[in-house]
Amino acid sequence: MQKPKILVVDNNPRHRQSLGRVLESADYEVVQAEGRDQARQILANELIHLAIIDIRLINEEDDNDESGLELCREIDFTVARILMTAFERPQTVKKALEIAGDKRPIANGYLQKQEDESLYVVPEVRRVLREQFEVIPRDRFAILTSGGDSPGMNAAVWAVVRAAMAKEIEVIGIEDGYRGLIEGRLHKLRWSEMTEHMTRSGTVLGSARCPDFKDPEARRSAVDNLLKAHVSGLIVIGGDGSIQGAKALADDIAQAGRRLKTVALPGTIDNDLYGTDMSLGAASAANAIVNELKNMVPPARAMRRIFICEVMGRYTGFLALEAGVCFGADAILIPEQVIHTGANGEILMKRSRDELTRRIDEIADRLRCTFEDRQRHALVVISEGIGKLIQRDREWVRERLQENIDLWPKELQPDVRTQVLGYLVRGVPPGRFDLSLGIALGGAAVDALLEGLSHVMIGWSYKEGIQEIDFDEVVKKSAMLPSETLANRPRWKQLLRIHETMVSPPCSSVLRDPAP
Repeated sequence: MQKPKILVVDNNPRHRQSLGRVLESADYEVVQAEGRDQARQILANELIHLAIIDIRLINEEDDNDESGLELCREIDFTVARILMTAFERPQTVKKALEIAGDKRPIANGYLQKQEDESLYVVPEVRRVLREQFEVIPRDRFAILTSGGDSPGMNAAVWAVVRAAMAKEIEVIGIEDGYRGLIEGRLHKLRWSEMTEHMTRSGTVLGSARCPDFKDPEARRSAVDNLLKAHVSGLIVIGGDGSIQGAKALADDIAQAGRRLKTVALPGTIDNDLYGTDMSLGAASAANAIVNELKNMVPPARAMRRIFICEVMGRYTGFLALEAGVCFGADAILIPEQVIHTGANGEILMKRSRDELTRRIDEIADRLRCTFEDRQRHALVVISEGIGKLIQRDREWVRERLQENIDLWPKELQPDVRTQVLGYLVRGVPPGRFDLSLGIALGGAAVDALLEGLSHVMIGWSYKEGIQEIDFDEVVKKSAMLPSETLANRPRWKQLLRIHETMVSPPCSSVLRDPAP
């Protein structure tokens, strides 16, 4: 068990040493400093749990000397603080402590210098330590969520806190991702704090996009905040941009002569990261889309309509594919089917648009077959990434499909509408899979840091289970072109093949009337 390390700051050597002996006899580790400069140096180099600071560090005879109070204000929030004074009227100091500061008090405890300190110092130290620490940490990790929120992030944070505390590691939560780290919005995560949030959607830590983090100057305060808190390991939950931020931060801290171990967890509903078959939130979002599609069937059937449902996913078609297959959608369109690229990775616009047109025409031909067989409705699921990549929005898809339908016999022609399933599917509570995945990844992240690993993402595969992938490999291969994705995701290719088989009606052109 880690011994609490206490810093005693007092310019009176006799009193400083006497206090040190009292604390050491109570089995505390004691470090002594005679003034602010020496105290700052110790705090910068050592993980101190509690500082006992005399209010007067320059001149103990000067009632106006508040140099110790000033030192107390600048100490990092991770260090518990007890003020000492020999003032005859300590109520003045107590009152100042009660009203000063913001959310974090200047000090957590107060001592009046007396002749026999053994009677009151140790009880006050014990009280403050008990109040400020759930474990006396031998090390400290930090965690943040970055980019878009996703169901299951809170389960991962919960697992990190619980697994770390079991190993006498304190966990610092960083609010609003890298932006909060720059602004110094950090707080200790407590054992019980995460319990009520574990199964909730979103992220209890908050998240934010932070383009400024690419600038080394903007990262400087983030580096300082981690160094002051003596954070040795950082866990980042997010996508490939979040991973690149962690790598840059570790490089900056290495230049400062310290080491920051970094581990990432895949957190994105897009499921577009290399090295993991599933990322946190993807399964829950896909399930939410399936439920929304179910709700669209009654009006589609009643009004004899075809709904084109656009779902999120950025440049990848996972959500459209997974939800479309599980729902039995009449057709699916994803970027991986449509986008063609050149030798240098550029999108071949004309060829891609021609391919999209061809597939819409095929869908129209298939749908005509189902409507001739007395079907009254249809749902076509498309990924938002198609439009983003080739400047063809959902209305263009609807218009092209409508052009085909206008050639059908009048009595068969349905109405075609579009429906966007956006953020509502990202905000659903995590399902069983994402809760289980979050807990497994969070526990594995703590183990990886304790083993000294760094610059790795903890992923999960159907075959191997938990696995570790180097940051550089994740970032490089996550940037693959849509046309390459199906070759690297054989399960996706298999799902597409199964879906095509299941939704192709037994309809022969020999049995159909020719189009006019």
